[in-house]
Amino acid sequence: MGSHDEFLELCAVSTSGELAEEEKTKLQKHLAICPGCRQALEEFRAAAAIGLPLFAAEAYEEHARKTETWSVEAAEAAFRERLARESNQAKTESVQPPAVSVSDFPERNGKPRLSEHWNTVWLPFAAAILLAATLGIYAYRAGIRRGAENAPVPQAAIEQPPTAPLPQQLSDAAH
Repeated sequence: MGSHDEFLELCAVSTSGELAEEEKTKLQKHLAICPGCRQALEEFRAAAAIGLPLFAAEAYEEHARKTETWSVEAAEAAFRERLARESNQAKTESVQPPAVSVSDFPERNGKPRLSEHWNTVWLPFAAAILLAATLGIYAYRAGIRRGAENAPVPQAAIEQPPTAPLPQQLSDAAH
């Protein structure tokens, strides 16, 4: 490669901005003395400014054409192919017995396993017992208070003050 070809290559690369600093200074020194390379650099810049956007637009249109060519027939064919592949795979898998553990079967003889789901049975049962006990205690205490308030008081005790001695009054009250 001759030295002039090297500078033409540097001119082409300079339009992309990929030159190293030492290559830039080398090219600038050469451009100061070579009008042919200056002309070549201007042509490369014009090509980059005009040609690359045209090339990019053409490449974009080609890409858009490829992505817009979706068809129902092609999608159906791809679906049928995948369905056939998956059904063949399912057939080969169904031939082999699957590994099964006891936890895979939540029921035994039609009855659910209580050991695995104890909270679904025992927790509501315990809550119902606790509620019944609380309501029973509350009703008992309310009944005692109400019974004491509503206990019949002898009319004689209200009208006359007791005149008998205290042991006699206690004996009468006990009967």
